[in-house]
Amino acid sequence: MFKTVTKNIEEPKLIDPDLQIVQACLQGDPHGFKKLYQRHHHKVRSTLYQLCGSDGLDDLVQDVFLRAWKGLPKFRQSSQFSTWLYRIAFNRPLAELKT
Repeated sequence: MFKTVTKNIEEPKLIDPDLQIVQACLQGDPHGFKKLYQRHHHKVRSTLYQLCGSDGLDDLVQDVFLRAWKGLPKFRQSSQFSTWLYRIAFNRPLAELKT
């Protein structure tokens, strides 16, 4: 009565909008990292504030983005940039506690 049809239905892959900016940064775009900073600095700042409070917050935010800038060539682009960046932000205060 009914004909069974099977198809492999793939979930559409969500493309990280930051990956294009990351690629531009790695290829020498002088404004690329500024775009990443503008997209994510509020969330990074908020995360650090929740973890550490307001003491030295500006320095921590700056350090997180400096670490991200230096580590950008090591970023595995199979994951989202924001996940990688927020992990840096989360680990930054932990590194300070260990010293």
